[in-house]
Amino acid sequence: ALLADSANLPDEATTFARQDWKLHIGLTRLARNPVFQLLYNGFHELSILMGEHYFASPKGRQSSRRFYAALLDCAQRGDAAAAEALVRQVMEESLALHLKMQKENA
Repeated sequence: ALLADSANLPDEATTFARQDWKLHIGLTRLARNPVFQLLYNGFHELSILMGEHYFASPKGRQSSRRFYAALLDCAQRGDAAAAEALVRQVMEESLALHLKMQKENA
């Protein structure tokens, strides 16, 4: 359910930022980690703001489209280990892309 609409997202930064936040807050709920859920929820506005900046780049949106599709595949196969490895890899790639975009805008 968290990834059901991800393949059909309009190619807009704000839409991606909101979807990404919904995905991550939903994952914290599924993990039944109330502390992390409270922390993440507390950064809602900042998360959306930073997401809009990140997703303003077509590369950010393309990367997340690939991530959502791959994560959905892992979930459908019930492969938690592959999902964990995917998340780690994508977070590293996303950080590198974010840092690159900051340098380009400096």
